[in-house]
Amino acid sequence: TEASQNWKLLDLIVASVNDTVELLPKSADENESVDEKTISLRSFLTCGCLHVISALWKSCRLVCTQNARSESKHACGVVTSHLAGDNDERPTSLIANTAAELTRRTLLATMSLKENEHDNTISYRVINKKCILVDMLSKTLDVIAIEAVTRMQTKTHGGITFVEDLFETGPMECWSILLASNNAAGLAASSWLFGFSASAGKSNALNWNVGSFLESYPAEANLATSTWCLSGLCTILVAALTHPDSDTSRKFLECDTLHSSIRAENSFAASWAHFSEVIAAGCIKSKGDKEVQSLMNSLAECCLTSLSSVSESKTISDSILSSQGLSESPETAPIEDLCALLLYSLSTSSVFDNIESDGDRCDVLLGMFGRLYESTNRLFSMTQVGSATLSNQVAVCSIRQRLLSSALVIVAELEKLSDKRNRENSIKYNEIRVGLANLAVNALQSLQYVQGESAEAETCNDVFAPSKFRYDFSSKG
Repeated sequence: TEASQNWKLLDLIVASVNDTVELLPKSADENESVDEKTISLRSFLTCGCLHVISALWKSCRLVCTQNARSESKHACGVVTSHLAGDNDERPTSLIANTAAELTRRTLLATMSLKENEHDNTISYRVINKKCILVDMLSKTLDVIAIEAVTRMQTKTHGGITFVEDLFETGPMECWSILLASNNAAGLAASSWLFGFSASAGKSNALNWNVGSFLESYPAEANLATSTWCLSGLCTILVAALTHPDSDTSRKFLECDTLHSSIRAENSFAASWAHFSEVIAAGCIKSKGDKEVQSLMNSLAECCLTSLSSVSESKTISDSILSSQGLSESPETAPIEDLCALLLYSLSTSSVFDNIESDGDRCDVLLGMFGRLYESTNRLFSMTQVGSATLSNQVAVCSIRQRLLSSALVIVAELEKLSDKRNRENSIKYNEIRVGLANLAVNALQSLQYVQGESAEAETCNDVFAPSKFRYDFSSKG
């Protein structure tokens, strides 16, 4: 078969992505009559296409830039080169540019859902649509992050200019809203319901109490962060089980929609953090000091917003599940990536001279310091080294180290502005420092229980201590 005849399937994949780029704006336009089911199916198909492209970009994009026309390349490299436009003289054919445009339009389509966290009437169809759109955002961000690295290394196609507008004021507000919509309480509800279904008819099953679950669920008005309506839907979902005439099978399908939505949010947060760190690194080389510091401050704010949302919702999730005798293993991937971006943003911003007045800067830093402490306190409670699985122990330690390192960066910045703090701010500052110091001490103390050479979990002095780290705290020197 001629090589030129092998691009038909690839061209169909690209055409599918392009069709979605054209279709999404129509779904957000009230004057356009577009079938919602068609948009959802089209978006779902595009997610599959982007999954293929993302896999190719992760494995081949960075290495296929050398000798693009070489016949000795692996087949995946040849396919990636074709999709990247390396074998074409038309720059507009670059799939990464299409992915960047799809990111812009998907972000706007997601925000156009106009969800109200106090409106319990939002349908599962809308939640499912949001799930698909957020999943599509994750895939496009993965592609353009790797593409940005490639263009910076090869100094081609304008470097990161094709995505710089995604960090302007408008898009940053949209990112912040999406990152604040994490709802692990919905995951608690779906986990509880899955357990409920699994226990049906078993003599040794837990005592599943619908009333107890609903009682432990917090009122949405008491939540500090947006939950995209999932809280109200979860309570309705569980309450429906108390009615004999309810469509139970339908309820569990809706439960699966909630579960998928939570997973999509976690995946999106991790992809966004990685993408943002790549672009931030590129901006350092191409932008002025004020622009760089402004971007770093915005990224730090978004990270704190997301960590606050994640930590609060996961705390609620643990509380709900524990009331039913259950526990949910926390996913560390999005938290770990967000903590890495937070530390990078704060460290980079501290290198430059302040673009704000000293008084304003002091207030901003103190506010960030307080939010960081609240999130750190919750995350430390959720990520106990001794109770983490072996595969998560390194991630747990990394999360703790980055959170405390971020706190130290803010402390260093606030110390430079010590003469700008009033008495009230000084008291608050010292209280937060003492709280973080206690967390640091507790973190170090927890490590002494994790010893030994084997990969087996051990019990030392009645304390569960999975053997992972080899440092012996009793050794000298």
